[in-house]
Amino acid sequence: MQREPVHAGGHYVRQFRRERGLASEGFAIAAEAESTPDESRLARIEVRIDLGPSLTSVKLGLGSMALDEAARKDLLAAAERCKIHNTLKAACPVTISLAQRRSPDDVPAANSSCCG
Repeated sequence: MQREPVHAGGHYVRQFRRERGLASEGFAIAAEAESTPDESRLARIEVRIDLGPSLTSVKLGLGSMALDEAARKDLLAAAERCKIHNTLKAACPVTISLAQRRSPDDVPAANSSCCG
């Protein structure tokens, strides 16, 4: 099985951080994927949220305090609301079709049956 780096956006985690007033220095999201032996699909995707040294504190008017276990669970819950994460977990059907544009300026209509 081959491991490949995957770029992860982290929109839900960033939104959580903004809402909670969490520091952003050192924050990073990394993902790694592992292929099946025949390399026809991904067998596993692992996403790691690096809290960074500054995310261990929550900015309050009176200083800072450590990010407690409840806040860490809330952060993971926010990350798990990701639409891509939930789509992959649900194994939604994917439809692939061919289309032909009439001219180079035509944009093919999106196929809403994929995961909608």
